[in-house]
Amino acid sequence: MSELHGLLRFEFRRFTALLVKELRLILRDPSYLVIGLGLPLLMLFLYGFGISMDIRNVPADIVLEEHTPAALAVARRFEANAYLLGMRSESPEKTEERFSKRETEAIIRIEPGFAKRVEKGDAALGLTLYGVDSNTAQMVRSYAEGVLGTALSDPRLASPLKESSAAGTPLKLTSRLWFNEAANSTWYLVPGILIIVTSVSASFLGSLVIARECERGTLHALFATPASSLEILLSKLIPCAGIALLGFFLCLFMAIGLFEVPLRGSIFWLLATALLYSTAAAALGLFISAKVKSQFLATEISIMASFLPTMMLSGFLFDLRSVPVWIEWIGRLFPPSYALQSLKICFLSGGNESELAMNALVVALSAVLFLMLTLRLLGKRPAKVELKEAAS
Repeated sequence: MSELHGLLRFEFRRFTALLVKELRLILRDPSYLVIGLGLPLLMLFLYGFGISMDIRNVPADIVLEEHTPAALAVARRFEANAYLLGMRSESPEKTEERFSKRETEAIIRIEPGFAKRVEKGDAALGLTLYGVDSNTAQMVRSYAEGVLGTALSDPRLASPLKESSAAGTPLKLTSRLWFNEAANSTWYLVPGILIIVTSVSASFLGSLVIARECERGTLHALFATPASSLEILLSKLIPCAGIALLGFFLCLFMAIGLFEVPLRGSIFWLLATALLYSTAAAALGLFISAKVKSQFLATEISIMASFLPTMMLSGFLFDLRSVPVWIEWIGRLFPPSYALQSLKICFLSGGNESELAMNALVVALSAVLFLMLTLRLLGKRPAKVELKEAAS
């Protein structure tokens, strides 16, 4: 009981002195600010522009086998699409030759009698996809279906197609996309990028501070003072989490201003999630730093422990429901999956405060767990002889 009391002993004056010491060390070494502020901005800039699930300028040949107003109107729609690089072709043989060489990835065939079938209400297009890359093929198919649905239902379309479709009821594809109405993959990815950069910066900073003191021998000198383990831990946690949180806010402004990501949910829960997750990531770094006591090894482990789970097991790149159940459960053990879910709600859909509160609770519990483990490691102070030598 007395040992626990020694660990948790807290005096605000001593804690303030330790905190000022840590802040001075950070201000003397600009690399901390570069890691905490510059690295997140750079990662968001590179990931925001470099990672996209949208495929643009996909070569697609439009084989036009009739030249009725309806067929021409549909062909023009494909040519005007921002994702498909549509090019008309009069020769099916040349198109198939280009397709076999992968000079084109889709063949859109408007066969003879298309206009008559539109009038009868059973219009159809032929679509051939280069299926070696199944994901790309599915994306191109969805683009083509979207173009066809727009061509047959858009009231602003040229009158020839509307007149030809007035007599019948041609196939119409009417779709509505909620929460990401622009179908912009950047909107989907930016919340995950924010979690990644916060994970890396906070855990990286946390992994340096205790290991640095161990290598220099100054941690033993701290143990020789009346400062408790809790005071030492909090004095190192607050600067790391604070710098990571400041980096998060800079990235947040960049996401809204540069990438035009909407912010539709609760600002309170966004700030709460950011604060709790920055604390949890910094606590993870501190735990690694206290455990290995080597700056090089601590930074290597912290990058792997923060970056890989956030990238692969949080739902950033793919929905966790699409993986085997045991992998999904592993992903659910890591705080990034809950923080990412909360940020997606805050940015895109809004609402659902009960889920936001539950996610925040899980992240907070993970922060408490890592802090308790670190506190236990710091509580294992060296022998008194070593303390006297370090103090002298």
